[in-house]
This record gives sequence, structure tokens and C-alpha cells, in this order.
Amino acid sequence: MSLYCLGDRKWASCDRVANDKSPCHLPEAPGPCRGLLTRYFFDSMSQQCKHLFYGGCFGNANNFRSMADCQAKCQNPAEPTEAPEGHIMSARRSDIVQPTRITGESTVAEPQVQANVTNPEPKEVKPTDLCLSPVERGTCDGSEKRFAFNSNTKRCHAFHYSGCEGNENNFQSRKDCIIKCIKRRKARGRGDDSDKEENLNSIVNRSV
Repeated sequence: MSLYCLGDRKWASCDRVANDKSPCHLPEAPGPCRGLLTRYFFDSMSQQCKHLFYGGCFGNANNFRSMADCQAKCQNPAEPTEAPEGHIMSARRSDIVQPTRITGESTVAEPQVQANVTNPEPKEVKPTDLCLSPVERGTCDGSEKRFAFNSNTKRCHAFHYSGCEGNENNFQSRKDCIIKCIKRRKARGRGDDSDKEENLNSIVNRSV
């Protein structure tokens, strides 16, 4: 058994895995973070490599940067190779666990080792709760353009999201932010009475 660790600069998680564990049999695991990194995984049911949106942290070793890497390791694995004397090596490339390394997108381990983390079920949050939450960039190293509602200005503003953690006041477009935090609040009588519906609709249309 070997001990492997993964995570960003602020936290890490470790898990013991067998050296002969193939990543090709592991399930799809996007991870609990909220980044949108393009990755590929091997679906053992269909015996095909498929597209995966990786969140940026945790997940498991069934996670490849390219379709070619996934196919080489899982669909068309290399034949067993005889190790030279004095060296110990794995018979298949798919058995090798790569060390953690830092990329420009976010700090990830590729491929990742299965961590003892259970993805929490998404909790339904009332629009007023998430809209009143402060803007949080998160703790990873990425930089994605997102939008958040500012309860002081009563407007949706752009900010740079790091790729993981943060809170629910985080929208991929200004239109989504306006619909969740301005139109619904106005409909329930909590919006700014001076705002006119036609002006709001024009803002939404310009944001599309």
C-alpha cells in the first residue's frame, strides 16, 4: 500500500490505494469544487472514453487531460513490459500514479487518487439567501469570470472566481444573476420600487 496526497496550497487530502489499482475501473468523479476544466474519463459500462467537466479538486485517478491519453491507458492499454534489472516498474502505464503538480488553471493532481470525501448533496437555497451572501472568490488558483449580486448597489457585478469553494452567490452570466436576484426580489415586493420593469428587461436582453 502507498500513501498519496492531493489538493491545493491551502488544504490536502490523502488516501491509501493499492499499487495495482487501475484507474480505468473507477467511476466518473468531477470532484466537489466548481471549476469547469475539460477532462476525459473511461466509462467501464460502455468501454469508451468520454468527456468530463472536472471541478478542480479531489476526484479520482480516472481523469485524463486528453482523449488520446484516456484511450491509450484504458481502451488500448500497452502490453506488459519487462522491467530492466535493478529497477521496479509497473507492467502497465495505467498502474502508474502521477505526483501532484501545479498548473496555470488550478492546483490539481493528475491523475487524482480517490479521496475519502463524499460529495455533498446540493442544498436548495432560497434566492434571497444566496443573493445576500458576500462575494467570495474561493481558494483555488484559477480565474474565471463570474457574476454576483451586490446587496448594497442592488446590481449584478462581475468578479473573478478561483475555481473552487466560495458560495452560491456565483452566476455564469449577468442574465442568470439578474433573474435570480433582481427580478424575483422585485416580484416579491423586495426590489427597488424605482426600477421599472421595462428597464430591467432591457438590461437582461443586453446581457444575453
